[in-house]
Amino acid sequence: MKICPNCHAEMDDNVKFCTSCGYDLRNVAPVQPTAPVEEQPASEAPQTSTAPTREAVNNETTAQPQQAASQQQSTNQQNQQQAQHRSASVTIDTASMAAASQGYWKWLVGSWKSPFAFQKTGKFAGCITFLIEALLFTLGVGHFVQLAATAANTYANSAASIFGGESSATTSSYSIGAGFYIAMILTVLIGAIAMVGVAYLISRAVSGIAANLGFVDFMNAIAHYSSSILILLVIFDIVAFLAGSSVGSVVLILFVVTLIPAIWSISIITSIVFGQSRSSFDRIYGALIAMVINSFVYMIAGSIAGSQLASVAQDLISQLSGLF
Repeated sequence: MKICPNCHAEMDDNVKFCTSCGYDLRNVAPVQPTAPVEEQPASEAPQTSTAPTREAVNNETTAQPQQAASQQQSTNQQNQQQAQHRSASVTIDTASMAAASQGYWKWLVGSWKSPFAFQKTGKFAGCITFLIEALLFTLGVGHFVQLAATAANTYANSAASIFGGESSATTSSYSIGAGFYIAMILTVLIGAIAMVGVAYLISRAVSGIAANLGFVDFMNAIAHYSSSILILLVIFDIVAFLAGSSVGSVVLILFVVTLIPAIWSISIITSIVFGQSRSSFDRIYGALIAMVINSFVYMIAGSIAGSQLASVAQDLISQLSGLF
């Protein structure tokens, strides 16, 4: 068949002129008719597209548990690593504490052997030593006060039963409160640090050992010089808890209590008069000034400790007054 280029009308192959518009078709070549393309029904199209979609959904459904398992495994590994890190940190801290304790014990033994040969150690060796001494002193004093309170309570109950008959009232045993121990520990510790501070200022003024030391190192030096006080306080506590109030124990305790301030004063004086450089102000006078100032510190600390003892006595008397 032929197609007219002018009006696009279809003609037979042997037609020479277009029957519609008269166009010359002699030079127009005939064309073969094309077979109609069958369109696929719309209902069949989704069948080919739904199959991959279902497969993808199945793949996603299968992949979700795998991803969850992978995330859970990763979380478990992180938790294990954190636990191992914390365990390692605790181990390191424990090892550091053990090393510090060994270093302090070595320093303490060296101070007992040669008190004057001061050796540097950790920053807080002196403060730790003063704290231990305050604890030991307070425990011994507190034990004696408790013994005295118990004895007074026993005698008062006995007297009440003698003079009051069988119907007389009795009181329970008296116990010292924790406030007494805390106040005594703080008084001794703060008093010691205050006296060290006075000695430090005087020692720097007269070019003593504090001229080349900071306050913390100077405190360590005083603790090194006076470390034998720690031994005396251990003896004080042993006698107080084991020997009681016998005559021999009282004499020994008085001897120990007399030695402690003597050793402390010698340590303070040594820190002032000993040094390499010279000063225009004589160190002996500096030591004398320090001892005068520290005597006031002694009086203040003694008044605070006395007020604590008076408070205990007042509470005990108030409790025993109900017997008579």
